[in-house]
Amino acid sequence: MLYKFVVVILLVLMNTPSWSSSSFPITLHTNHYTITAQPIELPLPLNKIHAWVIHITTPSGQPVKGMTFQVTGGMPAHQHGLPTQPKLINEPKHGEYIIDGFKFNMIGKLN
Repeated sequence: MLYKFVVVILLVLMNTPSWSSSSFPITLHTNHYTITAQPIELPLPLNKIHAWVIHITTPSGQPVKGMTFQVTGGMPAHQHGLPTQPKLINEPKHGEYIIDGFKFNMIGKLN
């Protein structure tokens, strides 16, 4: 059974050109899930399409398989969304999802 779930990942990235690897992984806890996100490539590239790995578990740590979700984001300070539309491309193992198509064209705070 596939679950319909919208994942909104709040990414607060450091305002430095290095996009510090110490900023990752990013973890979000909800009543039903723990969601961890990390770019596959570090340091986080600017102006290059790249992928992220998302891990989704229950609060007790059990992997959640077969999820479908959307990825949204943007820069509220600049009042614009992402320049691309990242998509779920793979679930290599239960609870692990690969999202490809991210492109960050500037440094700042994302939501």
